[in-house]
Amino acid sequence: MVAEDANVSQSLLLYHFPSKDQLWKAVADYVHSHNTASTILHDETDLGTVSTSDKLRAVIRAYVMMFAEIPALHRMMTQEAHQPSERLAWACESYTRKDFNKLCELIVKGQEEGEVRSGNPARLRYAIIAMAAVPFSVAAEYQYLTNRNPFSSAEIESAIDFINHLLFVDG
Repeated sequence: MVAEDANVSQSLLLYHFPSKDQLWKAVADYVHSHNTASTILHDETDLGTVSTSDKLRAVIRAYVMMFAEIPALHRMMTQEAHQPSERLAWACESYTRKDFNKLCELIVKGQEEGEVRSGNPARLRYAIIAMAAVPFSVAAEYQYLTNRNPFSSAEIESAIDFINHLLFVDG
């Protein structure tokens, strides 16, 4: 099915990706290479010029935009993360842990500055990811129950505003 969806022969797919794990990792590498939130989190050039809250708002926007663009990402990671596995460990050590730590550090700094609501930074990080991802990963249900298209510009902006409202003290 993957070869068919990619409009390539099965033999060509198997030549480049001899196993499902190699294909899965290639997809994860591709997604991470387009993860603007990660780029923002690890950008040290803005030290002292961008406020913590502005950087955190940019990260939130980037996460929402990424999940709107690649809604299957959250489904893929949720499926993989429901139990320990080699792929989960690889994804966490290759990408997720670095971003997790940076985002938690940013949340703590925002809390110390009085900009971000108090609470466990790890839980806040998971809340941000969930709010940024779920409307897109369950888009049909979201649209059916709300009568709103989660992929519309208005809904994307509304999601960003809502996360910011819940996370920041000033709303």
